[in-house]
Amino acid sequence: MQNQLCKAILDQVSVPVFAVDLSGKLLYLNHLAERLSGWALWEAVNQDLAEMLPLRCSETGDLSPINDAIISGMEMINIPALLETRYGQCVDLALDVTPLWEGQHRSGVVMVAHCEIPDEAPSFRTQGEDDD
Repeated sequence: MQNQLCKAILDQVSVPVFAVDLSGKLLYLNHLAERLSGWALWEAVNQDLAEMLPLRCSETGDLSPINDAIISGMEMINIPALLETRYGQCVDLALDVTPLWEGQHRSGVVMVAHCEIPDEAPSFRTQGEDDD
C-alpha cells in the first residue's frame, strides 16, 4: 500500500522526479521524468543513471561531478546541470537531490529536476496506468 501511495503522489507532482540507489541504478521515474529523459520506466529501472542519463556541467558540457555526488547520497539544492536525453538533446535544468533513508542508513536519492519539458517529448503512460 505504501509503495502504491508513493507512486501515486510522485505521478501527480508537476516536476520530473527520479529515484536512484547508491550504486547509481535508477529505481523510479515519474511520468514527467519519462517525458524529459525519453526513457520509459520499464526501460530505465535498474539501469545505470550515468549511462542512460548523463548529467553534464552547464558551463563546459563535460560530464558533471554531480554524478558522483548523487551516488554518495549527498543533499544538494538547485544545482545547475545539463541532462542528456535518450535522443541526444541536452536540457538545461536545476537539480534538487534528497537522500533516501532506510533506518539510519542512506539507500539512495530522489532527484527533482526544475526545467522546461519540450513539447515534442514522448509520453509513455496513460492516465491511471499502473507501472507495476
